Amino acid sequence: MKQKQTSGEKEAKWTDGAAARIADTLLRFQLAISKRLNVFFAKQSLKAVKVCVVLFCLLTGGLSAYIIVHAICAHQPDPAYAIEQSRIPLHQSGDESDANRTGRDTAVQNMIHTYRRYLDSLRLNHAATFDSLVHARPQLLDSLRLLEHLYFETDKTEVYEP
Repeated sequence: MKQKQTSGEKEAKWTDGAAARIADTLLRFQLAISKRLNVFFAKQSLKAVKVCVVLFCLLTGGLSAYIIVHAICAHQPDPAYAIEQSRIPLHQSGDESDANRTGRDTAVQNMIHTYRRYLDSLRLNHAATFDSLVHARPQLLDSLRLLEHLYFETDKTEVYEP
């Protein structure tokens, strides 16, 4: 009895077939090059073949030595590959002493307070506008609560409850 093939099995058969065709093409290419090299070296004298072997060994050995020495020796990395220190937000680093040192955190806290007051005034004075805003951006208030939690949890002296 034949079982129905799943899409995963069809995919595996297709990729296996493609890999086999690629491998077959590479093997035929390699055989063609080796045949041409055999014909070329069959026409050369023994001394010429030895010179070619020595040159090949010097070239590949020198290139390998260069790569190894270049990898081991200290050198300045290219700017495209430079590794820079990542910046971690203060609320994730766990260092509470740095949280209130900069004026930037105070400015952000002030912006959060201002935005919260703006939303509260919309809720009280312009309920239709507030409802349309909440309907258009349903996660807005949750995001604001999360921001408040992150910024005010580092500042233990001030407690702000929305």
